[in-house]
Amino acid sequence: MITRRLGGVTTRQMTSKILQLLHAQGLWSVVNAVLVRLADYLDAHEVPIDYQRRRMLDYTDLLPEARWRQICDDAGVQPGRGRRLTVARSTLFEQMCGLPAHLAPAHLAVTRAMDRPHVNYFAAFLTPEVRDGLHRAGADFLAQNGVEGEPLAWEPPTVIADGLETAGHDLEKIDISGLHHVIRSPSVTTEQAARELGTSHEAVRVLLHRSPARAQPRPRSRRRNDGEAMRIAKQAFPPDEFRRLYCTERLGLRQIADLAGVSRNVTRRLAKQYGIEVREPNATGPRKGYVDGAWLREQYLVRGRPLAELGSEKGLSHTTMTRWAKLHGIPVTKVNGHTRPELAQLAAQASKAPEILRPAFTGPGAWDRLREFAAVSRYRTLKEAAEALGAHHTALITRAGRLRREIGQPLLIRATTASPMKLTPIGEAVVAAIHAATE
Repeated sequence: MITRRLGGVTTRQMTSKILQLLHAQGLWSVVNAVLVRLADYLDAHEVPIDYQRRRMLDYTDLLPEARWRQICDDAGVQPGRGRRLTVARSTLFEQMCGLPAHLAPAHLAVTRAMDRPHVNYFAAFLTPEVRDGLHRAGADFLAQNGVEGEPLAWEPPTVIADGLETAGHDLEKIDISGLHHVIRSPSVTTEQAARELGTSHEAVRVLLHRSPARAQPRPRSRRRNDGEAMRIAKQAFPPDEFRRLYCTERLGLRQIADLAGVSRNVTRRLAKQYGIEVREPNATGPRKGYVDGAWLREQYLVRGRPLAELGSEKGLSHTTMTRWAKLHGIPVTKVNGHTRPELAQLAAQASKAPEILRPAFTGPGAWDRLREFAAVSRYRTLKEAAEALGAHHTALITRAGRLRREIGQPLLIRATTASPMKLTPIGEAVVAAIHAATE
């Protein structure tokens, strides 16, 4: 009867074994009393979650990889290499369905022994920002599946066990601030934290999922591209404040970066995330010695003016102009002061190309790379494109990356498990220009 009522959560043999173990350890009377009180509570109160409906949902699109990476980027932590995402998905599934992770759908289930350390580590990895991001992702998933008006997770109040001599650890008596301090110590695991606090490993995991420890702030000199600096910048300058400083007060990206204690690259990325158009370096007035890449490309490649002449016009040496050309990805190939034939041919091709494509003419085979990019954009993924075009997957990624750097803006949005690869607005303009020029 018990196993039939519980469905696929357990088996008759497992239920019998658990009951025998509880009875052998002298715990059955307490567990039985708690179960009776829980049943009485559930009879008298409405459970705010329809668990039967939730267990019938299709969890294929729960927490897409792109959403997980965005959560980690916003929180300033590393997304990991795949297993961490699996554990994050299984954690969400457990909270939403009340089922253990090994009963989750295949892509969510944590069944391998090698994944258990990642499950244990995940509790220590969690921060309030990551937890909140996961909860928002879970709430969005439920809303997309027509589940509204229910909390993400629920558990009965612990007062139903008041007055009983339970064998477990009282979570309310564990010093949460002490736990946070221990778990953020270098190289401390959840097992070690449990031993130090004189409690169980499971109690530590439960507490850290309820109340995650804040991430340890890093010195500026040790911040790497792991999102930590981006998180700090976002906290310091929300969208409206960033827009006021940059657009109204006309502060530069470096000045804003110095105020937040991060690098200029971080504030540049943040501006793009906020949808704020970034000014060119000399937009607030010509900076001494600065040479604009578009101007140099037009004058040198298209009009064929020598670098020495352009340097004289700018008050710069030939060596400095050469350095600026290389910085902007403009090929400079000369022998005895004369342009090589291939560079002259490249300049001629650039002069006839649509303006949006001219930055791509930085070396031989420019048209081949452009036509290949237009062909690649028709497929769902880069891997699918490589198989269809007879190219190596890595080579396609390299050439697509080169074109992105030449154009100066992202051209492709890579495929995820939930959506195919697609072009950005600039990418669409580039492909349209390629088709128009090669028809």
